[in-house]
Amino acid sequence: MSMGTVRGSIYKIFYIFMKSISALSVFALSLMLVGAGCSVTTTGVGSDDAGDSTATGAVEGAWAPGVTTKGDLPSTPVAGIINNNAVTIANVTVEDWGDKYQWKFSDKAPSKTCSFTTGDSSVKFRSADLVEGTFTKETTTKVDYNEFSSYYVYAKDDGSPHSVNTGWEATLIVTDFNKEVSKDAFGKNVGSIEGYVELAFEDGKTAIAGAFSGDVCEK
Repeated sequence: MSMGTVRGSIYKIFYIFMKSISALSVFALSLMLVGAGCSVTTTGVGSDDAGDSTATGAVEGAWAPGVTTKGDLPSTPVAGIINNNAVTIANVTVEDWGDKYQWKFSDKAPSKTCSFTTGDSSVKFRSADLVEGTFTKETTTKVDYNEFSSYYVYAKDDGSPHSVNTGWEATLIVTDFNKEVSKDAFGKNVGSIEGYVELAFEDGKTAIAGAFSGDVCEK
C-alpha cells in the first residue's frame, strides 16, 4: 500500500487507519527495550531495496535536504491512534545524542522541558541525521536499521510499558530546525523543531499525522 493510500485512509477516519504489506526486522531494538523493563511485540519480515522517488521529490529511505513541501499532509496538530486508542500528541521531543536523533511523539507532556514522561503512549522514530528537509519511507522500502527505525509504546493494564516493533512507513518534513535556543535545568542546549509528520504501522493499530513543533534536547 502506498503512502498516498494510507494518507487518504487516515484523513477519512481522523488519521487513524493503516494497513500495509511488509516489515522491518528490529531484533536488536527489542533486546534493548527488554533490558530496560519494557515488554516487546515484534512482527514482520525484510523488504525491497530503497531508491524510488516520491511525489515530494524526496528519495525513499533517506533525508532529502531542502525538500520541505508539505503536500497533502494535514496542517492540524498531530493526532491519530496508538494501539487502537485515539490520541492527540501533547509533546514532541527530539533527543540529540550526537550520533543519532531519537524522536518521541507522546500523548503526555513532561513537567519540565526535556524531562521524562511515564505511563504515556508514544510513537518513536530514530534517525542518524537530522536536517531541514524530508524523510520518506514506504513499508516496502528497506533501510539500514542503524540509520532509521521506528516503533510505538503504550502502557499495559499494570502500567508497565509495552513496545511494538513492526513494519512502518513515514513521511517527516522538517521546515525549521535550530539546535540552540535556550538551556535546560542542567545547562544542556535546548533547540527547536517544526514540521509535519505521518507515521503508520503495518499492524493497523497505530497511525499519527499532522503538524508539530517541539524541543530538541541535547543529551
